[in-house]
Amino acid sequence: MITFYTNTGGGPIVQKILFMLNETAIPYTSVKIDMNSDIEGINKLSSINPNKTVPIIKDEETGTIVFESDAILFYLAEKASLFFPNTTAERIEVMKWLIFEAANFGAVMGELYYYLLKSSTELSVAHLQRYKDKMSTFCTMLDVQLSGRKYLCNHFSIADITYYPWFVILEDLADIDINNYPNLKKWVNTISDRPSQKI
Repeated sequence: MITFYTNTGGGPIVQKILFMLNETAIPYTSVKIDMNSDIEGINKLSSINPNKTVPIIKDEETGTIVFESDAILFYLAEKASLFFPNTTAERIEVMKWLIFEAANFGAVMGELYYYLLKSSTELSVAHLQRYKDKMSTFCTMLDVQLSGRKYLCNHFSIADITYYPWFVILEDLADIDINNYPNLKKWVNTISDRPSQKI
């Protein structure tokens, strides 16, 4: 059994983990914390995540605690023996896209998500445009990677899971028209048709 620490407001980062749990059918229970107002709940998180953020999972069978969404995806993939390939070359291919999401794609989208949806502080036009230009570049990269492929790394993997939730809000936050990226658009449609997305 997995204990899944999440928030009451949802959002792409916690959606990744929900996506993965639904795909793997690993049993879990949710602990929801209001990250905007539950100061006591947030402070209690420090015992399992020094950064006091969600998502976090605790594997009740092993006592293992994992925070950071992409580390959680990796852990669950290993636990379920799903969505992470066996050969070194294939594993590296998945890992480099996973890490690119954490260090670049997700980091920029996270900033846009925060400033446009969560914060009362407005970004300058120059800062906002810089983030949007980066997202355009990243979408071009993904579109090229998906040329001739159904999934980012040929087979469905945690690389696909980590990017997909961002595309639900990409157009609204980054002014990205997915129609300009035909391979990416096809991939988004393919992922959205998975049974786990109908739950």
